[in-house]
Amino acid sequence: MSQPITQVIAIPSLTMKHNIPASGVIMTASVQVAEFALFSVSLQAKTDITIKVFQQHRQKARSSPASEDLVYEQSVSSNTTFYKRFTIKGNFAQIQITNNDAVNDGRVIMNTCGLIVPNFEAQTFLNSTIDINANCALSRNANDFNLDLVRGIHEDFKKINILGISDKHQQETLGLDAMSYFPASAETLYVVSTSNDDGIGGVGARDVIMEYIDANGVERTYTIILQGTTRLDLGITGFAVNSLKVSNAGGQAANQGTISVFTNNVDSQLLGRILPEQNVSRVARYRVPTLNHLVVNDINISGFSVGTTLEIIERAAGIDYIIGTFQINTANQQIIYRLDTKVNGDSTLYVRQTPIATTGATSLINININGMLCPAVNNF
Repeated sequence: MSQPITQVIAIPSLTMKHNIPASGVIMTASVQVAEFALFSVSLQAKTDITIKVFQQHRQKARSSPASEDLVYEQSVSSNTTFYKRFTIKGNFAQIQITNNDAVNDGRVIMNTCGLIVPNFEAQTFLNSTIDINANCALSRNANDFNLDLVRGIHEDFKKINILGISDKHQQETLGLDAMSYFPASAETLYVVSTSNDDGIGGVGARDVIMEYIDANGVERTYTIILQGTTRLDLGITGFAVNSLKVSNAGGQAANQGTISVFTNNVDSQLLGRILPEQNVSRVARYRVPTLNHLVVNDINISGFSVGTTLEIIERAAGIDYIIGTFQINTANQQIIYRLDTKVNGDSTLYVRQTPIATTGATSLINININGMLCPAVNNF
């Protein structure tokens, strides 16, 4: 018996080749899509953009899509191809493109097609990527969801472990060896090491991979080429540093000095740090990228101290909300705290350590916050 053939029909009113001014917005007309089983959107832009897809039961004016009609929102990097299929959730569809570049004009090419009688391919292998853009009746043996998250095979979903380790008995953002700085707007990022062995040709760290939140709230990756104790203007702006990891090192196979990332060439405006010979930052702080949620499952704490209070804090719109408080004492403690909460995009989750006894005493505290990063708008 032959399989039905998928019919692909172009939707001209949702297709464009258009220039977008810096920080500009383009909105298509509200177009009927009810006759299709699915519609697909493919686009590429010369600048970073945000795409929003609306589906409506009634046709709306070009300039007035309602927020409750928003079914999809995604940031797309410049010169990358975006493709996604959408099931029909309303009689009409409308697409908005925003140029995230505040300086440069952009150009977007977008093609949208409707699909009638889609074929469904039923099987994948256990080690296949679970692509949420593929339309199929997915038949597979169930894997452990958390293991698959760790393996990175759930597209648009990411395992997040916020790890903080500190042996300092002082007030600090746990693992930073100082209190965190929270810029109100994106600021220029700088880096420096306390050792000249960390740099090109040195025996210590040479390159560092930095995951940071850029001026648009998007998580980016940047490779830092160290120059020892010379302060480097990285030429990029951002709100936060989520992780630092040595990716290339000399004969000592580890950073020899403290590597610090801060803003506006001000030491106290500290965003991230790798302590000597650690090769990775161990700072209990994570800023959630825009258009995402961080679902926090649980918090694991172990260690000892002569007396320390740990506060789990969600910082949103400049306000700190304490969502957990723990006291650590001289006995080696193990605490597992089930939290089950959601931290919204552009908010920061961090841990503040405050001594309640003599500072400078012996202390060792490990904390791991276990979570999952997922899209703020349901992408299924």
